Amino acid sequence: MRFAHRASPMLAVAGMFAISLRCLSAVGADAPKKIVPGAACSTDACHQDILKKKFLHGPVAAKECTVCHEPKKEDLHDFKMAAEGDELCGACHDVKGDKKTVHAALEGGCATCHVPHGSDTKALLTAPMAELCGLCHDETVSEMKHHKDSLEGKACASCHLPHAASLPKLLVAKAPDLCMQCHDKPFRYKDRTILGLKDQLAKGKIIHSPAEGGECDTCHLAHGGLVAAYPERFYAPFSVDAYELCFTCHDSSLVTAAETDSDTGFRHGKRNLHTVHVDKKSKGRTCRVCHVSHGGDAAHLIRKSTPFGKIQWPLPIGYKPAETGGACAPGCHKPLTYDRENPVEYGAPAPPEKPAPEPAPAAEPGGPPPEPEGE
Repeated sequence: MRFAHRASPMLAVAGMFAISLRCLSAVGADAPKKIVPGAACSTDACHQDILKKKFLHGPVAAKECTVCHEPKKEDLHDFKMAAEGDELCGACHDVKGDKKTVHAALEGGCATCHVPHGSDTKALLTAPMAELCGLCHDETVSEMKHHKDSLEGKACASCHLPHAASLPKLLVAKAPDLCMQCHDKPFRYKDRTILGLKDQLAKGKIIHSPAEGGECDTCHLAHGGLVAAYPERFYAPFSVDAYELCFTCHDSSLVTAAETDSDTGFRHGKRNLHTVHVDKKSKGRTCRVCHVSHGGDAAHLIRKSTPFGKIQWPLPIGYKPAETGGACAPGCHKPLTYDRENPVEYGAPAPPEKPAPEPAPAAEPGGPPPEPEGE
């Protein structure tokens, strides 16, 4: 996560707050020069805009202005603050506590992010969450192309505590628990459905090793996308660079070795069937066509079906393992088997059939039995 403490927007906000902490400017020509003890500060003549805000600071809503602003003299419209800076806010709000990680924005004071009296944004923020965080973390916010929906609602606060936390990067929880706050159930993304992972990981017989260790960041960037290239679609032209994510752990010979007796178990004799399916100039089948990324019930994380086309038809895979190979009965070609040790050459002419032996002559009634053949 990149953090650049930018002085200009923070100082501007802090400056506005400093002005507001003085006696708020009266609005209207008839603003009183003296105050009446116990009288409301927000009237038609003074500070009337404060109460129009959607969210009000508690003392403001209760019209208890003297909780923060102490009159110097009862008969003069002149105040001093009950305490200075963050000490004033800290009298009610303990935002740091004993937390190990503290948001650097607090160095600029609470007014860096909050309006003291009232705001149209929840939590008295100076701007909506994503916009506010973007003042310092602009690159991070712009990177959230895959987590775009996370910029709505609680936005950054869905994963990060705004003031201080016990975990690094102000996280509210560790992965994978943090990720499962959203990825525990299926949801739509663009034109496809993202599967829920909670049950898949809990019930799956075979778990992809990074997912098994809860190491989501092995493959995923927290703010959007994958850590390396990986085709998103059913079909893609093949290159080693296009599958950088997979080849971070798996050797590229898994696909590039057209003939092999060791690089993959998915072979017919020595013919590498990954090469047959994946290594194509245009319509190579991507890894996601046959394999689930996180966890499943079948060997080698083979799918039962795979979403295909705009309608996301669950195209069946029909995989059945065997001791020296396996079989597929998918929706994209007729059922085929493969065998690493005893391959059958598909498309080769069938061997000629041997003529059936002529039946032995039947014994005549009362005659001797026929001579046995081969003797």
